[in-house]
Amino acid sequence: MTDFLLTLVVLASFVEGTVEYIFVDMKWADSWRKYIALAVGVGTACVFSVNMFGMLLGGVAAVEGTVGWWVGTVFTGIVIGRGSNFAHDFWKKVTSGTVSNSTVVNTGTTASVNTDMSK
Repeated sequence: MTDFLLTLVVLASFVEGTVEYIFVDMKWADSWRKYIALAVGVGTACVFSVNMFGMLLGGVAAVEGTVGWWVGTVFTGIVIGRGSNFAHDFWKKVTSGTVSNSTVVNTGTTASVNTDMSK
């Protein structure tokens, strides 16, 4: 799951940085920059098949090529297009219900997680 978070934040940083770099001196792009970033984020999610909702929800959203998968991929692209801070904050909100008392619960299975960072 942390691998997916890393992927999400890296792609969001890439999209945010690329859009800012390319359109930094274009005055006409100031009002359009967030929409350009949104389009690049959705395109990036589709090209790399990144589907946060399919990973979290499973089922139809996880089966590539279904409507649920495409919807999840587009929504993940929207998260990516908003930037790395938004992606990280969004991920924390979505997964906050799945982590409790150093135990990760995923599809009925329980795995122990060491939360002591001093080791």
